[in-house]
Amino acid sequence: MRTDVARLRCGKTIPLLGMGTYCPQKDRESTISAVHQAIKIGYRHFDTAKIYGSEEALGTALGQAISYGTVQREDIFVTSKLWSSDHHDPISALTQTLKTMGLEYLDNYLVHWPIKLKPGVSDPIPKEEEFEKDVGIEETWQGMERCLEMGLCRSIGVSNFSSKKIYDLLDFASVYPSVNQVEMHPLWRQSKLRKVCEENKIHVSGYSPLGGPGNCWGSTAVIEHPVIKSIALKHNATPAQTQHSNTEKQIEPDEKKKKREMRTDVARLRCGKTIPLLGMGTYCPQKDRESTISAVHQAIKIGYRHFDTAKIYGSEEALGTALGQAISYGTVQREDIFVTSKLWSSDHHDPISALTQTLKTMGLEYLDNYLVHWPIKLKPGVSDPIPKEEEFEKDVGIEETWQGMERCLEMGLCRSIGVSNFSSKKIYDLLDFASVYPSVNQVEMHPLWRQSKLRKVCEENKIHVSGYSPLGGPGNCWGSTAVIEHPVIKSIALKHNATPAQVALRWGMSKGASVIVKSFNGERMRENKRALDIKLDDQDLSFIDQLEEWKIMRGDFLVNQTTSPYKSIQQLWDDEI
Repeated sequence: MRTDVARLRCGKTIPLLGMGTYCPQKDRESTISAVHQAIKIGYRHFDTAKIYGSEEALGTALGQAISYGTVQREDIFVTSKLWSSDHHDPISALTQTLKTMGLEYLDNYLVHWPIKLKPGVSDPIPKEEEFEKDVGIEETWQGMERCLEMGLCRSIGVSNFSSKKIYDLLDFASVYPSVNQVEMHPLWRQSKLRKVCEENKIHVSGYSPLGGPGNCWGSTAVIEHPVIKSIALKHNATPAQTQHSNTEKQIEPDEKKKKREMRTDVARLRCGKTIPLLGMGTYCPQKDRESTISAVHQAIKIGYRHFDTAKIYGSEEALGTALGQAISYGTVQREDIFVTSKLWSSDHHDPISALTQTLKTMGLEYLDNYLVHWPIKLKPGVSDPIPKEEEFEKDVGIEETWQGMERCLEMGLCRSIGVSNFSSKKIYDLLDFASVYPSVNQVEMHPLWRQSKLRKVCEENKIHVSGYSPLGGPGNCWGSTAVIEHPVIKSIALKHNATPAQVALRWGMSKGASVIVKSFNGERMRENKRALDIKLDDQDLSFIDQLEEWKIMRGDFLVNQTTSPYKSIQQLWDDEI
C-alpha cells in the first residue's frame, strides 16, 4: 500500500486526500472548474451527495476529464450518499444518482444519516412533520447490499454513525460497511469511534477536517488554534496541512478482538460475509446425482450450511437441485446457505460466461464464493481433470482472469471471490495487481499438512483459508487414511472421547480455517459436525505441530517437461512442498 491510499475491507483502495463538493449555492460552473483543477493537481478522490446538489456538476467534470484523456475512470474514487428520504428504495436512489452523474458505478455509496425522512423531502433541514418515526435501517441496509450485488457500487458504508449505531448495524449486516464518514479534526478526534471502526475493519473518512470554515455551520477554530499554528510553524507548513499528517495504518486485531468478530462456528470474510467453519464437499468421481441430492438433504437437516462444489466435480447440478428443493420445502432459506464453486482451468478466458453457466446449472441467482480452481490455464473446452500435455496453455499469468473475477463480483453474480491451490508466492503476485483482494484461499490442510507459512501470509492479508481434504481425502483415488490413522491423532481423540476425524476437523477450525469434508453417510456427517463441540488444548496442538508433514494432493497431473508452465512439483508449489 502506498502512503497516500488506504485499503478498504472490500479490497478497493481509497485515496487519503479527497475533495468535497458541498456547495450551498449549487454553483455548477464553479464546481466543474474546481474539479478540473483538482484533477490536474492530482486529486483522485471526490465526495458528493444527493443533498449537496453537486452530483450533476461533479459527474460532468469527471466525464469531461475522462473524455479528454486527463484521467481514467478506474483511477478515480467517487463517493455519494443515500439521502434520508430515500431509505425506502436505495436501488432507485442510486440508479438516479448514476444517471445524474453519467457514471456506470460509484466506488462508494453511504447512508448519509441514521435518520429517515418521508419520501420526497429534499431540504437538508427538515421540518418536524417530515420525519419518519422508524429509525431502524435493517431494510435500508438490505437495499444497500443489493446495490453492491447489482454492481451499482463497489463498496457501501455509512456516514454520521456513532459507535452504538455501528454495533447495531453489524448485528444484522451480511456485508459490513467499508466506510464510516464522520466529522473529524484535531478538536473532534473521535477516539472511541475510531477504535470501534478499527476493530471492525471499517475505514474512517473525516469530513470538515479543517472545521468547515466557509459553511454556515463551520468554524475557523481548528486552523486558528495556537497549538495547530505552532506545529505548522515548526514544520514550515500551514495549519491546514497539519490536519492531514496521519497516514492510515492497517493494524492486525489481537486474539481477543478476533474472538469478538468470530462466533465459534463461522468466520467473517474480508467482504463482510460469514462463512461456516464446517462445510460439505461434493466431489463425486462417480457423478452419482441421486446420491448427491440425498446426501445434501441429509446434511441440511443435520445443520450443514456450507456447500462446496466445482465445475470439474460434476456435482453442480445435483447440489443446485437439492438446495432448490430444500428452499422450496421451507427447510432452509437461501440467505442462510453459503455456496462455493470454482472456475475451471479451461475457462480462464471468460470467467463471466463460466460463472453464468454455473448459476444456470445450479439454478441459483448468485454464488456466495467463486474461486479460481488452480493457478494453471488449459485450452478452452478441456473438461478432463487430468489434462493431456497438448491441452496446456503456456501462459500462467492470471491478471486478465482476475479482472474477469472482479467483474463477476461487480455484476452481482457472486458475493465474494478467491482462489484455490495458491502458494504464498502466487498470493503475493496476485495482490500486486488485484483491485479486489481474494476473500478465500482454499488449499489442502490437515494435521499432516499444516500450511504454517501460507496461513501466516493469508492472515496478514486478511484472506480466509479454507481447508480441503481435512481428513486426508480417504475414499478418493489420490487420498489417504494416514491422517485419521495417525497414532497421535488417535491418542488425542481417545483423550477427548472423540473420533480421529473430529480431532482433525477441530484442529483446522482452531487455526481459523473452515474445513470442507466430503461424506455422504448421514451418521458420519453427524459425527463430523460434533467436531464443533470439541476444544483442543495447548498440549494437543503442540503434539500436532511436531508431526512430520506430508502433502497428499501433490498435483503431479499439472506438471510436465514440454507444455506445462510448471516443470516440477517444486515450481507448482513454489518450493512450499
